[in-house]
Amino acid sequence: MWWQVLLCAGSKLLVAIALSTFPAWADEQSPLSNASEEVRFDSEAFLEELQELSDLLASEQIPTVADLPVYSTQAKDLLTQNPSDPTTDPMTPSKDESESSESQPSKSKPLETGSPESKPAEPDPFSGNLGGDWGGFRRDLAASGITFDLSATQFYQGLVSGSGNRGFDYTGVLDLFVNIDTEKAGLWEGGYISTHLAYGYGTTSLAKQGSSGVIFPANTALFQHQLEGNAFEVSSLYLTQKLGDNATLIFGKLNVFDLASSDPFLGGRGSERFMNVALNTPPNGVLPAITFGAIAMFQVGDVGLSFMVFDPNDRWGKGLENLFSNGVGLSATAVVPVQMFGHTATHTLSIDYSSQTGTDLSDSQILLPDPPTPLSQKSGFYSIAYQYNQFFYENPQNPNDRWGMFFRATLADGNPNIISYSILAGLAGSAPWRPQDSFGLGYFYYGFSGALKETFRPILTIGDEQGVEMYYKAALTPWLNLTTDFQIISPAIKSADTAYILGFRLGVVFELVARWCQKITSRLSKEYLMSLKLSYAFTIFFVTLGPIKTIPGFVAITADLDRATSKRLAIRGTLVATAIVFATALIFSGTLRSWEVSLPAMQLAGGLLLFSGACASLNKGFTLPPEQATDAPEPPELSARELNNIVKRRALSPLAVPTIVTPVGIAAILVFLEIANADLFATLGIYGLLILMMVLNLVGMWFAQPIVRFVGFPNFQVIGWIFSVLQAGLGIQAAIWALRSLGLVPTIR
Repeated sequence: MWWQVLLCAGSKLLVAIALSTFPAWADEQSPLSNASEEVRFDSEAFLEELQELSDLLASEQIPTVADLPVYSTQAKDLLTQNPSDPTTDPMTPSKDESESSESQPSKSKPLETGSPESKPAEPDPFSGNLGGDWGGFRRDLAASGITFDLSATQFYQGLVSGSGNRGFDYTGVLDLFVNIDTEKAGLWEGGYISTHLAYGYGTTSLAKQGSSGVIFPANTALFQHQLEGNAFEVSSLYLTQKLGDNATLIFGKLNVFDLASSDPFLGGRGSERFMNVALNTPPNGVLPAITFGAIAMFQVGDVGLSFMVFDPNDRWGKGLENLFSNGVGLSATAVVPVQMFGHTATHTLSIDYSSQTGTDLSDSQILLPDPPTPLSQKSGFYSIAYQYNQFFYENPQNPNDRWGMFFRATLADGNPNIISYSILAGLAGSAPWRPQDSFGLGYFYYGFSGALKETFRPILTIGDEQGVEMYYKAALTPWLNLTTDFQIISPAIKSADTAYILGFRLGVVFELVARWCQKITSRLSKEYLMSLKLSYAFTIFFVTLGPIKTIPGFVAITADLDRATSKRLAIRGTLVATAIVFATALIFSGTLRSWEVSLPAMQLAGGLLLFSGACASLNKGFTLPPEQATDAPEPPELSARELNNIVKRRALSPLAVPTIVTPVGIAAILVFLEIANADLFATLGIYGLLILMMVLNLVGMWFAQPIVRFVGFPNFQVIGWIFSVLQAGLGIQAAIWALRSLGLVPTIR
């Protein structure tokens, strides 16, 4: 019964609210971002869905409108919510939960008032996230330009009442965001290279369109990655480049859900704030969920402007093939900040247009499984959206402690777009009674295409969809939060009952096993940390022993082998290379010392080898990728024994040596082991990096074909040249250090 559902949800919310009586570990509230978004429609997928609907009707099942392609979203307006800081990466997860306690401990944590002599508490080295700062190692990485955020979100969500399968499903998502500051990394000024890696596990119908007759999925986190079962995806890879003080350019594979996370009320990728797609990243039917494009952002006074050019085809699971093959998308957004009622407010206007061609929704042939004539087509998708955000409370001592309301109205073309209009409104922000917690109460109404409703009227009643969602996110610790979420949805498929959905979300923000890392790094001598920078060693090993050079070579070596044999060769070659690396390290690490070869001499020799190896790579020039001639005869089918012999032979040479293990790499190993000078933990650090390189090589070879297809063989060679130049610079630097140690080169301050 509906009253039982409300009673159950209310009790769970009360449990979360009751946590406010417990002392908070967090020095800041749970994260909030800023921005807003919307989505597109694929005519072919839509036709398939309509055919599925017909099949469901024929079998007298309740239509589900599964996988209805409505996802295209106005993402750039999210980027301009905070346009005054073009260095802020809009697609990186909010730093509220991971860094505010470190960056503003005095503001976010109130002073103790029990005694006049009370002093601010010492900051907890593990505050903000599970793992803290890795004993300073993570901070050192950031100083070198490398930052990352790893989070795990688990869901226990199910249909309490409504049409469809009832019961709860356990699912989860792991998100890893990696950012490289090109200036700190020694490359060029004002650049940031970013990527988002996602791994999802478990399945739930609530992450699919059409579940229980509902168009918009109730679980954004899994829906955005389109993850079925256990699956991995690189959902974004892009470059952010500052162009002066008031302009920024973003270019690459873009994840609209990441863009939406910059909104202070919406967004959050389903791992924070609202879970339903309609309120998390509002669809508009124009911009794909994953796209390839460029965004230019400008700050003109207080006004933020952004312009976007994008591929209207969804790029999920795809590389750069067939870009803009079905038209081009354009988008423009303006954000105007104002002061209303003594608090911050913003007006946002966004216009999206796509020249993509879609199915004419008024063509009645879409009801037929096999239309006798081609379906009618229409081109031109558009959407105009206005959003108003208003804060009612803002803590000047803690920018994350704020709450307010949002309102969003969208008007779309309605054909070929299945969306005609939408309205969203609600309250959200930090909890007034416990700033570390956050809450949200939102309402959405989506009006669907009149042509779609009329076409389907003879067999199916399609109406509009509306719903309410409420959530409470309790910060149990700075790095652990528990959210209770309840949704009531009136489905667009009118033969389906009202859906009552209850869910729980457990989020962890952590940096791997940092407590263990802190114990290890604390035992390393200061002299070692000064003389041997692991980040420098990682760079040398990555250039000389890493996957950048291995992947193209592996593709050439396995050009005549099937996929299964190629994977066997990758495993065996990695094992052989690992054995060679460790045998070299263990046998010859002390030989140089016994021969009285000094460290500067080894540094000089290693630097010269690095430089000469880089020059050799650059002098090779451009080579074509391995291709099979179209008129060449089919190679004879090999027996299992012959394939085994090929794997054994090629695993040693040319795969293990010289593709994976190079002469320059051997020299680098010996140099760094000499620098470690028999220190146990320093030596373990070197061996750990070597194991990491071998693992990266195996992963690169395992996915070599899709990686090369995505990047392109010529682009891989360009990347190889760039790393060769980097290798040459590192070699010269090592030689200079050696000459300086010998007193032959003066120290330059």
